[in-house]
Amino acid sequence: MDDDVIPGHDELRTRASATEGNRIEAQYITSHYNRFGIENSYQQVPSVSSNNVIARIKGKKENEVYIVGGHFDSVTTAAADDNGSGT
Repeated sequence: MDDDVIPGHDELRTRASATEGNRIEAQYITSHYNRFGIENSYQQVPSVSSNNVIARIKGKKENEVYIVGGHFDSVTTAAADDNGSGT
């Protein structure tokens, strides 16, 4: 079972914005980006006291941009998946 001190499946707690579970998941995601040498940063979301995780991978063509999105927060019910698996 996940008590949200270790990222992964959420069976006991939520990853809802502004929760400890959300903060831990953001750190987990950035740790993987760092491991693969992917530039990343946090973007503060003051309205919910939370952060977005932004990653950038430079392509070969300077004027082309691709945007891929997903979110890792969850609704306030433990284990709910409202696109957390899209991350």
